[in-house]
Amino acid sequence: MKWLVCYDIEKDSVRNKVADFCLDKGLERVQYSVFLGSMTRTLAKELGAQIRRKMGKNPGQVRFVPICDKDWKTSFRVQVGDHMGEKASDGK
Repeated sequence: MKWLVCYDIEKDSVRNKVADFCLDKGLERVQYSVFLGSMTRTLAKELGAQIRRKMGKNPGQVRFVPICDKDWKTSFRVQVGDHMGEKASDGK
């Protein structure tokens, strides 16, 4: 199952640490604070526990959202201008 991992973390250094950790675990960055990856629920919970340890006592929130392949394939984005190295498309 695919999972969206979305976070809102106040401190830059902690936010960067979590982002690097997600990338190291093979998640794909789809927005600056949103990652996508395929994993089991058990693995998602383990990843969440590891992220919690990395955050320490720093304020923030990380949300894990399961999403089926069918729903992901029907998702779309709205983008204006270049973003994260990607050119704007026709919205598909």
